[in-house]
Amino acid sequence: MIVQHLHEIQHRCGYLPENELRALSARTGTRLYRLQEVASFFPHFRLKQPPRVTVRICRDMSCHLRGACELLEKTQRAASKRSDDQLVVEGASCLGRCDRPPVAMISNVDHGDHEQVYTDLDKEKLANVIKAAIKKNDDQPLADGDSDKNWQPDQHHVWEIDPYAGKPESQRYAVVRQMVQQTRGLDLELGDMEEPPENDIPQEVLDQLADPDNLGPPILQEPDPERKRIFAALFTGGLLGMGGAGGRAYKKWFDVRKAKGDQKYVVCNGDESEPGTFKDREILLRAPHLVVEGVIVAGLVLNATRGYIYIRHEFQEQIAAVRQEVARAERLGVCGEHVLGTDRNFPVEVFVSPGGYICGEQTALIQALEDKRAEPRNRPPELQTNGLWDRPTLLNNVETLAWVPSIALRDEGKWFSAAGRAKYQGRRFYSISGDVARPGAYEVPNGITLRELINDHAGGMRDGTELKAVALSGPSGGFLPRMLPVEYLTEGFVNATLDAGATHFDMLDMELDINASRKMGVMMGAGMVMFGETADMVSAALACTEFYRNESCGKCVPCRIGSQKLVELMTKIADRQFTLEEIYGNGNGASGLRGLVRDLADTMRLTTICGLGFVAPSPFSSLLDHFRDDVEAYVKNGKS
Repeated sequence: MIVQHLHEIQHRCGYLPENELRALSARTGTRLYRLQEVASFFPHFRLKQPPRVTVRICRDMSCHLRGACELLEKTQRAASKRSDDQLVVEGASCLGRCDRPPVAMISNVDHGDHEQVYTDLDKEKLANVIKAAIKKNDDQPLADGDSDKNWQPDQHHVWEIDPYAGKPESQRYAVVRQMVQQTRGLDLELGDMEEPPENDIPQEVLDQLADPDNLGPPILQEPDPERKRIFAALFTGGLLGMGGAGGRAYKKWFDVRKAKGDQKYVVCNGDESEPGTFKDREILLRAPHLVVEGVIVAGLVLNATRGYIYIRHEFQEQIAAVRQEVARAERLGVCGEHVLGTDRNFPVEVFVSPGGYICGEQTALIQALEDKRAEPRNRPPELQTNGLWDRPTLLNNVETLAWVPSIALRDEGKWFSAAGRAKYQGRRFYSISGDVARPGAYEVPNGITLRELINDHAGGMRDGTELKAVALSGPSGGFLPRMLPVEYLTEGFVNATLDAGATHFDMLDMELDINASRKMGVMMGAGMVMFGETADMVSAALACTEFYRNESCGKCVPCRIGSQKLVELMTKIADRQFTLEEIYGNGNGASGLRGLVRDLADTMRLTTICGLGFVAPSPFSSLLDHFRDDVEAYVKNGKS
């Protein structure tokens, strides 16, 4: 793959020299313009030799809340006073350590492509790290990976996702072993694991599968009993995609299973780049065996050719952990050539992302795997039929695949279905950061309230502050006030939930479940950022709007131009260039700047190819909708 070759060159040289690109072109038969086309698109690759030390400071959401912009400005001023060209300091999009802000990534060209992340920074600590990097001094403050080694689970890190917790490593990959044992008749040693479950699917599941809306008849026609059992467990457990869309996992799997094609692929999306979201980072580091087994099980069920685990390049410790686990799985014989002594081959490899938020979009990710610029594709066709190299492809999020072993091993998936609160199914991870006392990634039952997530898991609001705003899906869903006016909720939810005459809904009472959020009419992801009562929402909205402008791939004209226009308008508010009347017009949102932003948002949502253009206006429009007091603090001359 071109991208892997480019990684190797940059790791060796620190950047991509032209003579190296020409040599790669001659060696692989790839035209030079194709190499330059790919290398120039991705922010990780450098086509010119950089200064010896590059410092990239995250400026998004949680880091922004903890003073990252001021830290960036001060560090840039200090760097500008140097008489040499050994140091450059620049801003960076989210680095995925939102629970430990502020964060910076430092690279030294003497060390090739190696990048080291530092967390919990202040001016003095960052200055010491930079000084040590320039002097090649190894006596530096603890880096992110070093502090990770001290992590220990406690009462706030109880994970039910891992069925192998507390057991010897030799007992892992039991689902793979059981599948091969049952379908090939092999006498395999399962250690002290429970006996493989019976192939008979419970009658109540058969009754549900008989409903055509549940895809029952096609699944029941599956000839292989182990494949049928896995499909039934996913169906019974109610596993949904954990990457944002929340589709039914078993349906996506079955779509790939029934798709025609002599080659099929399984891709795990570990490009976790949404500000405020870092739960996949934790799973990849703490339980890589679950992700690898999930990929292998999917490969065997779908009769796939190869599996890829795609991880963002900033997750160096996670990349190392997953590569080590893949090597262990190969030694155990559960992936690679001749799986567990059969004629079945299923190799798995880690693909390191060349960078860019847009790569988290599934079709853009596929483009990167195919050595192309990561520009989203038009859909349909869907990846299930025309994915990687135009072949049927299953693309699932890290957490989705990590849940597969426990669902397949325990009670045919029934335990997972019953693991939620009240009417909700399952458990999931939430990343929570910002103005909370104990930011982190927490595995909880679906259906707990936002109040419980904040108080019982994240230690309550930081310094006892009151909750002012919540971002339920990083910047994608915009900002919602704690007391949300009912006109921003669906009529069905209001009628079913609130007392007659109620004018507001307390967001702390929100039940955390993707289907519940849909019924409310709000967007909810896995990354939640809390803003306390002193938060400046204008500054926060500007930072998020700039993030989307910076990360737009530029393929869609409405997104490329629209995201820049949003930043220009937002900057004028921050610079106090509008009166209150110019912003809000006649007050009904149809005129003034607020009306213009709504029209621009509608245009972007209707005309852009991928979700970035759809959500880019959300921080700005939600600011104008819900935080008028903050906006008034920025009006021209302090007057309306």
